[in-house]
Amino acid sequence: MNRSTLPTGLRTLKNWADKGTLLFDLPIQRNSGMWNNLQKSMLVYAILNEYPIPSLYLAKYKDDKGTTYQTIDGKQRCTSLFEFINGEYALHPKTPPVTVDGTIFDLAGLTFEELSEECKDALLGFRFTIYCLEDATDEQIEEIFELINNATPLSTVQKSKAKIGTKLSTFLRGVLEMSFWQESVNLTVAQMRREDNLLMLLQSALLLEASVTNYEYKSISAAECLNFCEHLHDNMSDRLKEELETLTIYLSDGFAGKGTIKYLRKNNVPIIFSVAKLAVEKGVEVQSFKAFLDDFFTTENEAYKEYSGSGNVKRVNTQGRLSELTKAYIQYYKLADMDAEDGMDAVDSAEDSEVNPNESSSVEETSEEEEISVLDASEKTDGVSSEGEVSEEDSGAESSAEPRKGSELKGDGDAQGEGTEPGEEGLTKEIA
Repeated sequence: MNRSTLPTGLRTLKNWADKGTLLFDLPIQRNSGMWNNLQKSMLVYAILNEYPIPSLYLAKYKDDKGTTYQTIDGKQRCTSLFEFINGEYALHPKTPPVTVDGTIFDLAGLTFEELSEECKDALLGFRFTIYCLEDATDEQIEEIFELINNATPLSTVQKSKAKIGTKLSTFLRGVLEMSFWQESVNLTVAQMRREDNLLMLLQSALLLEASVTNYEYKSISAAECLNFCEHLHDNMSDRLKEELETLTIYLSDGFAGKGTIKYLRKNNVPIIFSVAKLAVEKGVEVQSFKAFLDDFFTTENEAYKEYSGSGNVKRVNTQGRLSELTKAYIQYYKLADMDAEDGMDAVDSAEDSEVNPNESSSVEETSEEEEISVLDASEKTDGVSSEGEVSEEDSGAESSAEPRKGSELKGDGDAQGEGTEPGEEGLTKEIA
């Protein structure tokens, strides 16, 4: 692996991105659009005020089609600036003024086109410190990504991408692009930003794996899924890949064109996946399976509800929900050749009938949202959509998270989250 610096300004980087020379689709990275308007605005402010900005890390690739650069670290910074230059947003009303060439310019509420020519030139001419890595292997890139982001607030599930590795991350991303995950699953805007769809997919994979290999797990929390990812790095079977693809296609067919359905949320989806496997094995038509789910979640199941409360990611509560949905499935289809224990290999048969949803456990298993990263914890409004609507799931456990403290513009590592908007007096501290 060779390392060099790349003396390239923002104007050139944007041209590269427009032409497809600069890419942002490294599978282990977070999705775009993770920063809020104030964070984006403060980046513009910091550049124009000549404050230090974290370096970019790019991987260089050459083939017969030419040279491309894959972004390892810096995705949020680059895409935020490109969006601003393209006129996709105006700067936040609380953005402070800047001094350029001895002249003070107001920035609050302005689009790129509304900036002074001095500010435009200063922004387009800005040069990141860019480290360019050539001939780096996937393993080296994964290690570099993890090291860069070791001190930045990546969420637990986002750290899992590095633990899984590039090949498996690419596979999982392909699964998540199917319509069930894109259209049907009921997630708030904040949940999508922190990639809770990936967390649900990993939880589903964990339960499917446990049903076949007796993989030991204490909970299906984000932290436990991170451990599971380390297990998957070298041990993900073709069988598990096929199951995830088959079940996602099956559920995509069942919920196609239906829009979001209330019960397709974090608490339920991994459980639904496990029972969907039984349905597929029995040759149950997907529309019939959906009718069963509609009936189950429309009819109040008190036991299932109890297992869905505080600490719902604990193994005992996960097993409780799986047990209740499996028993209902068996009863619905009158499967005389199957009993509750035979139909749910993912559940320990000795515990199925007598799990206590109120049973105490260790601290790390008490709540799903206690596993949220520092990034997510800052969003006391995680359960609030862009329309101000509070989701059913996030109105409970998530509210207990501690607010994040610290900088908005620390090394992004493409790890920065939305964050809460600071008061005017704290704005200039955001780039510290």
